[in-house]
Amino acid sequence: MHQFLMKQIVETLRNGIDDPLERGEIVTDTENDYNVIDDYTIELSEKRLKNIYFVKDHTKIDDKEKYLYSDFHKIYDDPKNDDDYPKIEFKENIPTNHNYEIKYHSGSTWIYPDYPIEEATLPRISVKEVGGGGRHKSIGRIWDNNYKVFLDDSLIEVMVWCDTGTSVFIDGEYYSGGKLKDYLATNIRKLFEKERRYLSEKTFRDKDFNPVGRIDDIKLDVMRDLDIEFDDFLRKELEFDVYLHEYREW
Repeated sequence: MHQFLMKQIVETLRNGIDDPLERGEIVTDTENDYNVIDDYTIELSEKRLKNIYFVKDHTKIDDKEKYLYSDFHKIYDDPKNDDDYPKIEFKENIPTNHNYEIKYHSGSTWIYPDYPIEEATLPRISVKEVGGGGRHKSIGRIWDNNYKVFLDDSLIEVMVWCDTGTSVFIDGEYYSGGKLKDYLATNIRKLFEKERRYLSEKTFRDKDFNPVGRIDDIKLDVMRDLDIEFDDFLRKELEFDVYLHEYREW
């Protein structure tokens, strides 16, 4: 599967699912915290960037404010270099004298594009491509005599990992073991139902991934969920089928 889409799925989970153990730190930078490098780049104040929740412009223009930026990518910092800080690089130039608000997550995280290591603290969420990718089928008619629509699908596994000993307090109620696993899995399913259209639109807008409107459509559907239980931990597997309708040379 395209790594761009895997990245979007991981970031959607990090932005939309709260960590029951509250690992890491949620930081909000305002104009006295960040550093504007140039017309395209802002340097953040905290190291070990994991994901960005939003970038807002609070400078009023025609009595309107809170313009929400979405067309940017992250430049991660080197944790071993004390002088290197994470940056946001925008696709188009931004006003350098405006008042921005940037909310992001730094430090530890619990959602990764791989299975957790043996000594990892649970709960965790992993994201992996487990199937599809090679089944390209041409559909529809020929476009401009050289291109045809191809259907490309990938099967994405989102796995919730919990142990039997961790207990957390959420909204006035205790969750542990299978109850915590099912709670997180339900929230993941709800999140993708809510964000399905946004994922599609973000894919279309990205000029690197979709430079000439090559992707015509993207769909994300829940295929199934499966409980897997062991002596020391429990897992909930959710499978999502991602379809791309793509113009390619015939």
